[in-house]
Amino acid sequence: MKHSFLIILFIIIGDVHGQETMDLERWKSPLAPKKVSHRNTIVLGNGQFHDMWVSIGRPKSGYRSEDHFRKLLPAYSGIEKLHSNIFYFDNIKLFEGASKEKFWSYINSPTSKGGLAQRPGMENSKEKWPQTLNRFKSTPPSSLLKSGRFSDMSAAEKYDFLFGEKTYLFDHEVNYSNSVYKTFGSIAYWAGICHGTAPASFMYPEPLRSVQVKAYDGRSIPFSVKDIKRLAAHAWAENNYDISFIGGRCDIDELGSRKPECLDTNPATLHLALLNYIGLHGKTLIMDNAYDSDVWNRPIMGFSYKYVNPKNGLRSRLLKHALIKRSEYPEDPNKWNRRIGTHYLVGVHMKVKLLFGDEEGSDSRANGYEIHYKYDLEIDKKGRIVGGEWITQYHPDFLWMVHEGNSPKSSEDLSISQNLWSGKSPLSSKVKRLGQQAAERGQVLEYIVRSLLELSK
Repeated sequence: MKHSFLIILFIIIGDVHGQETMDLERWKSPLAPKKVSHRNTIVLGNGQFHDMWVSIGRPKSGYRSEDHFRKLLPAYSGIEKLHSNIFYFDNIKLFEGASKEKFWSYINSPTSKGGLAQRPGMENSKEKWPQTLNRFKSTPPSSLLKSGRFSDMSAAEKYDFLFGEKTYLFDHEVNYSNSVYKTFGSIAYWAGICHGTAPASFMYPEPLRSVQVKAYDGRSIPFSVKDIKRLAAHAWAENNYDISFIGGRCDIDELGSRKPECLDTNPATLHLALLNYIGLHGKTLIMDNAYDSDVWNRPIMGFSYKYVNPKNGLRSRLLKHALIKRSEYPEDPNKWNRRIGTHYLVGVHMKVKLLFGDEEGSDSRANGYEIHYKYDLEIDKKGRIVGGEWITQYHPDFLWMVHEGNSPKSSEDLSISQNLWSGKSPLSSKVKRLGQQAAERGQVLEYIVRSLLELSK
């Protein structure tokens, strides 16, 4: 149950800067869909597994019932009404929005480095699997434990030694990476746990300092900020919690491929989700920000947009300069694909700010990077946004959000009722047993993660 990780910085199409009223821009026709067949990852932490081959890319973006922006509503509290009328947003001049969440820069655990078994110094290593596996074999966890080389251990090894000598979590991580290699002959460089880093980066408080806690044998083990961030992301990647999802119903896992219904989010879905959940209420949501086979989950920090007249390319924040009647646009390249009831059309140049990960573990926090999308919206006579078509080929696949108030618990966490661990003495025999039991499945106790986060404040 792992997931893809990749940051794209070079997909910037056009420029949204300039005059506030209008600019002249060539509004490009839709690009032909790119069709590729290969394996892919979709993981949202629910343990489902799906493995199939698909052909990627649909000619047009259908607006299906499972693609409706309102399907995210159960994830949020305190939202009583959602809006879909473009004249409403124009009247209140909602051209940009920012999430009120406090984000922190995450640390990923690449599958090609053994996931959570990745040791210090491996981040910049050019070694590939199975060379990394051979390094693990030449220096097993037991040798590091015997010599007390805790600073050379991975987060998984340190976690295991809280419970005993056996390295259930470390072994699970290494075996998983090796199984991927044996199955496909290589491990994709982007594979990781961005489905865990994305929610962890705002659902958990940021760990701010290293901590020392007692191992099973009474020795002190140091957990760095990187270790704690990785464990926090692992909890969200592997444990159980509720989500709301739009863009398609997907069976999901590290190595499976998407069904066709998972391949595209309609532009109307993205537009209305951004304006309602972030623009009106300051929430966030998580997005797979590209249309192709890789899945790159990122929390959205904010957005801004301008309208574009589909006929002449005039760009403006004023709807009246860009909105046209469908009947007055006979050269519409998508005229045969428009939703029934479409009366108006308007183009949109949307700029979305996504959270940027910090592989180096520097002190910079919550940096963002921008992705630009171009699309048009289909609007009925009353002004309701009822659909749309992508202008740029690069666009998001799906959107999802953790239900507010949820936390990533293992089944073993339900049996732990005691207060958070102080780390000043070894864990109780009960917690040791439950921790090893969960680790055999590749899960971590949220009880331990929360304890480390509390100590790291």
